[in-house]
Amino acid sequence: GDTITTLATRAGGATTTIDLNGKTITVENKGNDALASVAAGNTLVITNTVDGGKIELTEGSTGAFIENNGTVVIENGNIKSNSTNDAPVIDNNGTTDITGGVIGNNAVENNETEGGSVNITGGKLEGDDFDDFIDDDYTKNENNEIVMKPVIAKIGDVEYRTLQKAFDAVDNGTI
Repeated sequence: GDTITTLATRAGGATTTIDLNGKTITVENKGNDALASVAAGNTLVITNTVDGGKIELTEGSTGAFIENNGTVVIENGNIKSNSTNDAPVIDNNGTTDITGGVIGNNAVENNETEGGSVNITGGKLEGDDFDDFIDDDYTKNENNEIVMKPVIAKIGDVEYRTLQKAFDAVDNGTI
């Protein structure tokens, strides 16, 4: 039940890490603007070194927790929005890389028209909101975990996980 109030501005190129350390950050945002922002050129890393860490947006929230115009990396933790108003945890106009953790539906709202991109190479997805963002070399298994695809082609010493990537790598069109 503690309240944490922060107001910080970091210079361009700065990286800030939030280690959930097994704790839960519950966010209620009744406004339209995000409560925190990652500026272009900056990076926010969300990790969790102890099991059980979460970031949750409350049911009645109408605005996002984080507006991302830089880079957000989710390494671990459970990130989800319980908002009945479709408010995301992260309103993404930059790059969001998901390499681990449990990602719930509406955790990230990607704004492609604003230059937003989401790259998923690990973690577990709850629902199918993010299937289009799974990297080509990865797939979602029956437990909704993101796993690397098996090698299906090899040219010299280089391994490929999709036939298209192998075909694209051929210089003269002959395999």
